[in-house]
Amino acid sequence: MDEKNSSELCLYNSVLLNPDCTTYQNGGVLVRGDRILLVSTSEKVIEESSKGATKIDLNGAFLIPGFHDSHLHPVIGGIDLTECSLYNLDCSEKYLEKLFEYSLEKPELSVIKGSGWIYGAFSNLGPRKEFLDKISFEKPIFLKAADGHSAWVNSRALDIAGINRHTADPVGGKIERDPETGDPTGTLREWPAMNLVKDQFPSESREERALAVRAFQREAARCGITSIHDAQCKPKFMDVYSELENNGELTLRVNASFGVYQREGKEALNVVKARRDQCKHRLIRGNCAKLFIDGVIDGRTAFLSEPYNNSDNRSRGICQWDWAPLKEMVFSLDREGFQLHFHAVGDAGISMAIDAIEHAIINNPDRERRHQIVHLDCLAEKDLFRMAKLGIVANVQPAWFCRDSNFEKDILTALGSERAFSLYRFRDLKNAGVKVACSSDWPFGGDSVSLNPLVAIQTGITRQPPGKINCISYLPGQAASLAEMLEGFTEGSAFIDFQENITGSIFPGKKADLVALNRNPFLENPFEIAKIKVILTVFDGKILFREI
Repeated sequence: MDEKNSSELCLYNSVLLNPDCTTYQNGGVLVRGDRILLVSTSEKVIEESSKGATKIDLNGAFLIPGFHDSHLHPVIGGIDLTECSLYNLDCSEKYLEKLFEYSLEKPELSVIKGSGWIYGAFSNLGPRKEFLDKISFEKPIFLKAADGHSAWVNSRALDIAGINRHTADPVGGKIERDPETGDPTGTLREWPAMNLVKDQFPSESREERALAVRAFQREAARCGITSIHDAQCKPKFMDVYSELENNGELTLRVNASFGVYQREGKEALNVVKARRDQCKHRLIRGNCAKLFIDGVIDGRTAFLSEPYNNSDNRSRGICQWDWAPLKEMVFSLDREGFQLHFHAVGDAGISMAIDAIEHAIINNPDRERRHQIVHLDCLAEKDLFRMAKLGIVANVQPAWFCRDSNFEKDILTALGSERAFSLYRFRDLKNAGVKVACSSDWPFGGDSVSLNPLVAIQTGITRQPPGKINCISYLPGQAASLAEMLEGFTEGSAFIDFQENITGSIFPGKKADLVALNRNPFLENPFEIAKIKVILTVFDGKILFREI
């Protein structure tokens, strides 16, 4: 071994998750450089290691491949860490108390930003500006909902943006209005409406974005995450990833989706092709085009086949694309070799995405595509086997598979009992033969948000929110097994990103992305899995995080 060009890491006395994700064995792993050299008994890997190898006795810890989160928003989440967090609070009084404390702590801010409020804390029209006016009349306030699809703003923010009763709803968005006066209430649905306010504020600096990614990387390492898919990677985000890799600071494998929107017209194809051509990095890939079909059920912007139960105008939600331009764009992106990444929540939106993919597959040359639809909350029976037949991967968020604080007041009233109790059909997807990958959508989610895959794994198995007692499991017949959840956060997510030959399992020749857990999840009570701790994270053969 050339000590100048290579290094060794010997992990022994561990319990290894086998590549099938259903079984495990005692043994160890020898890493040379950035790759797994040997998987064998502890005695063998110690024997084969060099004198200069770093040897770590894992004392029976459970060794798995590095977690792979296949849909999240690292830069946005990293920036959110510096703003006012309303997560894990559940009413306007608590929100205002937290905001008041935050405003006193940071008097230098010209804009108060935050995120994490839940729909269930307010009426169907959402939170009102008057609540926030109690915090400040002078400074604009902009607060994202926990799922990132609505904003709560004060009167000052509306004034700066010029939003009043005469302002038309932007295409793809909605300004909530008082039913008596027609004045905007302070709730903005979807980013076309949210950006009317957000675009009035100064954008974060390049250094702030770099600090956000560094903060995210530290948290990811503590959670055992070694690969990610940035679900909406803007050019300024890619610049940060590139800079960090060039400086040797990037500690994740990054796959990126580039947004494509109807308002951009046909030129969007050339733009996304140019961005792909510029993405030439060892740790960063960018061959994925992201298309938003609709919004979310909570905000009544997911695109449904039948109207919402609590809609005065029998609204079916908001569809972000017309059929003809969507069909043409998907056909063109597929022809150019892009992998497609659809946000689709409502059953009509999901069907529309599948229709567009099917048209592209029929009319373009055959190839390995792995197009994916993310979320799939309200999935129609007829589309289960269509996804399997077309090879469409389901990218799901197991942390959502429960009755959280939004369910009774918001989801149930919006959909009615029959539809509300037919969401998150994990078992049906698996039984239909659909390949499944798992992700967090961090920092977005329900009433509690966690980057930790073990929290999502527990919820996917139990169909109950972690940390709450006396809960009713949501559709327990749709529950996942532990093996399925581990696969979804390792090999399944590696597959969706065309990385299964590089990472996703512990196998000689693959990259040394490894995580040690302090307990064996197969021997734990399913309701205790979220309490398991990551004690070692190895990325590319280098130790990122260690508590052993």
